[in-house]
Amino acid sequence: MNAATLRPTLIVWGGFWNDRTDILHVEELNSHASVTCYFLSEALRKHFEVIQIPGFDSLEIALDYPEAVGVLSCFQAGFTRLKGRNPGLFGEIKKAFSGQLASIIDFVSFHRYAEDHFFTVLPVGRGRKEKIKHFFSGASVHHMGWSADPQSCYPVTSDIPRVFLDHGNYGGADHTSVFVRALSKLKIDPSLPKFEVFFQGNNGIEPVALDGSWKSEQYDRQAKVSWLDLQKIYRTCSVFCVTHRESAGLGAIEAAMCGAQLMVPDDGSPFINARLLTDQLDYTVANCEESSLARALKVAIGTSMSRREKAHERLSNTNSWAIAAERIAKSNFWRNGS
Repeated sequence: MNAATLRPTLIVWGGFWNDRTDILHVEELNSHASVTCYFLSEALRKHFEVIQIPGFDSLEIALDYPEAVGVLSCFQAGFTRLKGRNPGLFGEIKKAFSGQLASIIDFVSFHRYAEDHFFTVLPVGRGRKEKIKHFFSGASVHHMGWSADPQSCYPVTSDIPRVFLDHGNYGGADHTSVFVRALSKLKIDPSLPKFEVFFQGNNGIEPVALDGSWKSEQYDRQAKVSWLDLQKIYRTCSVFCVTHRESAGLGAIEAAMCGAQLMVPDDGSPFINARLLTDQLDYTVANCEESSLARALKVAIGTSMSRREKAHERLSNTNSWAIAAERIAKSNFWRNGS
């Protein structure tokens, strides 16, 4: 316990897959783990004395803080990954922080994990199947929530309506081309105003040509885009198109908090988990085929600024990193046995 602040010390681990030791800065964020680590560290400072360790290969530093009440990984299932990659270090960390190892994860699957606790993005299911998963995981499971930063994710007026296509899939089905075909139809619809389309590709944020020249590409996860640049474009967009199935997309919740209406394809189930499609979100679910998406997009492109501002306000009150940090603090995970 830190005598000056009377707050427990918590180690927050995650950001980059290297031996980085100095704390993160917003200008360099470019991944799910780095965004989570940066904003969750900031929000958790209300409840803890936070020690941030950004590099995956730098966790040995945690052993210098025996007073810490726990270690929270912002790498999804980070301790399970550490056990596979560096079992020796995992053993030392496990011994030093017995029962106090927690990780962020979208949801718990049928897997035996090394974590003592999980904080999930998806609400915790209470059905028989979910209970079996949680029991088999070996961890206690808590709900953290689907989070974005209200001070960064807010709507800005654009002279021309904008549509944003999320990056393509890096493994599995990608439906970017279906959206491009649907939007190409709408480009020549005389009832619609002129609009712009952008996407996150391997060369960064690029405009989409709706003239038939579009060619799909396999998305390269190493093709990083600055998080700040993404927020600049999200703020001006009326629509954010989910191009592939997500367990819980960070870009989707950030764009939604910026006031963009989520366009969620459905091919038997929606591409965003149904448990995340709450009344706080502005979203449309449409069949994953050209005509259905075109009809839905035609309505969404005209999303008003007032509607976008209301969506931002709703999500700021329900999906912020501050709320996630409060849930983590209230869980008392470091006092609860695994």
